[in-house]
Amino acid sequence: MSCADAGDRGFEPQELATIEAIGKTASSLSFISSSFIILCYAAFPDLRKFAFKLVFFLSISDMMSSIPGFLPMNGQCPVCLAQAWLYSIFANSSVFWTACITHCLWRALVHHDVDVARFERYYHLVSWVVPLFFAVLPQLDGAYGPAGAWCWIVRSKDHWRYIQFFIPLWLIFAFNLTLYVKLILRLRAVWGTGGGSEGSSGDMKVFWRLGLYPVILVICWTAASVNRIHNSIYPSQPIYWLTCTQVFLSNSAGCWNCLAYGLNSNVRDKLRGLLSGGGRRPLRGEDRDDIQLTKIGGGDDGE
Repeated sequence: MSCADAGDRGFEPQELATIEAIGKTASSLSFISSSFIILCYAAFPDLRKFAFKLVFFLSISDMMSSIPGFLPMNGQCPVCLAQAWLYSIFANSSVFWTACITHCLWRALVHHDVDVARFERYYHLVSWVVPLFFAVLPQLDGAYGPAGAWCWIVRSKDHWRYIQFFIPLWLIFAFNLTLYVKLILRLRAVWGTGGGSEGSSGDMKVFWRLGLYPVILVICWTAASVNRIHNSIYPSQPIYWLTCTQVFLSNSAGCWNCLAYGLNSNVRDKLRGLLSGGGRRPLRGEDRDDIQLTKIGGGDDGE
């Protein structure tokens, strides 16, 4: 095991304490919010359609990636190594799950694929195995250790930060954006030719609901991207406020994903029914405009 470059911090003790407090606060919000989505998925079987199954797996990644935010930033092995590995696997996994959600939307709304669920095995391969592979590579080079305000990949092996995380992140940014533009053009063309119907209205709702997750990815990781580029150019001049922004946004992704999840009226109906003593009420059916959101993948998806 390696926790190299133990002095690679770059901030004053008080600044590190503030960054750590921000990280723990954001991680707590993300952990609680992601746990909420996971509990909803477990408690309400009729919400377990393929679209929400992807959100469920995204939430598992978000929850796991919030755990290293609770670990002390003392630079000591094996805690430092554990923090680096957890960040490496599960932050990457969350990024890849948003790409899978975008692909799901693309297949369902553009190609009218009623069996998107057949891609699930590939989604798992991409979102779990690939991040694990990328996590192993820096370990083989002894690159894990204190990396500014937390443990990840040390500054002296900065190239691994790009290879492992930021280049895949930016490629997925581009992938999501490309498919989003095509999705929007496709949906606008349907409406522009007078083809707007109840079905296409449902498609639009699906797009704006599930489409929030890749947008949240951009919001949560833009500050980190800017900070990473700056740190590569000026390694001895870290920007305190930018680092604080990065820590809060990147560690709170699960919270924003939970807010997007809560926008679904089916989820709100379930929670209202539970709180009012109605228990696990079935969905109201086709009279709900946004019922289409639970149908991606074709029906009950094995239920």
